Amino acid sequence: MEKITGVRSILASELGILLPKVRLKDKLTLGENVYEIQIAGNAVARGDVYPEGLLAIDVGRCTGTLTGSPTREPARQRPAVWIRADQKIQAEMYGYQLASPSMVIATHLQEIARSHADEILTRESTKQLIDQLKSVSPTVVDELIPGIMKLSEVQTVLQMLLREDIPIRQLGTIIETLGNFASRVRDPVMLCEYVRGRIARTICQRFADSSGQIHVITMDPAVEDRIAAGFDLTDRGILVRMSPQAIEITCQQIALQLKKLTSAGHKPILIVNPRIRPAVRHITQVHLPDLRILSHAEITQGTMTIAVGVVTDPVNKL
Repeated sequence: MEKITGVRSILASELGILLPKVRLKDKLTLGENVYEIQIAGNAVARGDVYPEGLLAIDVGRCTGTLTGSPTREPARQRPAVWIRADQKIQAEMYGYQLASPSMVIATHLQEIARSHADEILTRESTKQLIDQLKSVSPTVVDELIPGIMKLSEVQTVLQMLLREDIPIRQLGTIIETLGNFASRVRDPVMLCEYVRGRIARTICQRFADSSGQIHVITMDPAVEDRIAAGFDLTDRGILVRMSPQAIEITCQQIALQLKKLTSAGHKPILIVNPRIRPAVRHITQVHLPDLRILSHAEITQGTMTIAVGVVTDPVNKL
């Protein structure tokens, strides 16, 4: 429980969300070494732990092989092996990263909470965040809620940000931005784009490496033009006119270039023209769920981007 409390603190400082209370309970249908993580009563992940052992994780620089039970680290799927406690010194000499069973579960919980942050942000937790903000910035909140936007509409925008791994800890700036535009813009997709522009520095810091650089792939202007011609923004959201074949080809070309990023250990980031960012997100979210899509308008002046590939179209027409 102490480690779970630590997870709650990390998520609050990193993403700006409040992790709901975590309950631990027995489930007799699970194997004796199996644990399951549930959200709202639904299983979203499983893993194996050995209470008397240690998980030795291969972080890519190991110099030897350990005897034990080969597996994958539950949180990040890195190669690993469950070993006995008396193998600890040998594992450290070989360069393995070691984790206790409780740490394995806590780390897995943390990663699941990150990837399902939009589901964790319930209406009630949204209200708690708004109430906290109101206690220090009442004017910002009163100008927006409930006169211009309902709490449910604010929750929708916040969930859209979290779904794309964007922190909402700058809640004051987010609410202020919504207050500036929501009176004349009702579409949550467009409101989200306005917010992203205002919190560009947070976005850059989120995806930059330790040297402050963001390694990305870009998109050929001809491909961007085809995508721009293939969608409309309506009152009901994004209307895509691209054919399924065109979407598949586009996603294949993006995936091909992404390999250059991921093979070098970088995050999968595509940078595009601001006018098509919502559309690219829409057409790739099923095929490439881990892809992070930034617009040129979200790159701050002091942030350096390094392009390692360009998405092109292998055919003349999509």
